[in-house]
Amino acid sequence: ELDLALAGDMEAVLRKISESLEGKVSFGLERVTDKFTVISDDYVVQNPDIWAKVADAVDKTRRISVRYQKFNGETGDYLLEPYQLLSYHGNWYVLARHVEKDRVVTFAVSRIGMAELGDRFRMPAGFDVSRYIENSFGIVSGDKPFKVRVLCSSKIAAYIKERVWQEDQVIKEKKDGSIELSFETAGWKGLVRWILSWQPDMQVLSPKRLRERIDLKIRQGLANQ
Repeated sequence: ELDLALAGDMEAVLRKISESLEGKVSFGLERVTDKFTVISDDYVVQNPDIWAKVADAVDKTRRISVRYQKFNGETGDYLLEPYQLLSYHGNWYVLARHVEKDRVVTFAVSRIGMAELGDRFRMPAGFDVSRYIENSFGIVSGDKPFKVRVLCSSKIAAYIKERVWQEDQVIKEKKDGSIELSFETAGWKGLVRWILSWQPDMQVLSPKRLRERIDLKIRQGLANQ
């Protein structure tokens, strides 16, 4: 039987290895020994029946009716036209058109409590799954890409500048050891969480609405202490 968590981990590991190395590197599986260790992310346990139905709907371009629990715990019924299955940070997601709202949304497969296959549908002309994912920050994208500029203190500069956060990123080093990181993204929610995780060593320079959102979240967090 397929271990979904392991399959997702191995896919992510091989992708990260290939992306982090320049040129071509070849080695046989026999070289992956007890001296080659992978520390995986935490992961979400999947319902194999639900996962299989979602995968079948994606593969056969069929609509699927789901009962879904939102991040805040609310539950609702949705009709989806699934485009792509995504593995990200130990969980599986389905990129799908929310039929009622007529927009593309990302759903966590682990929070689907019921799934029933429906009729076939046509993929929309001109929709590019790769482009949609490329514009995201993390797993969630948005409507229109926007330019982001953040200032990272010298305490985290080495860590930030050694990683590729977005393919179009530009890094400017400052005399005091801090760096300015800029890139374009459409992933609003993931971006907000990422910036908050680096507080107090990351400051939003632009856009203004992002800086205001971070300020609000910090004030709300302090009010709850």
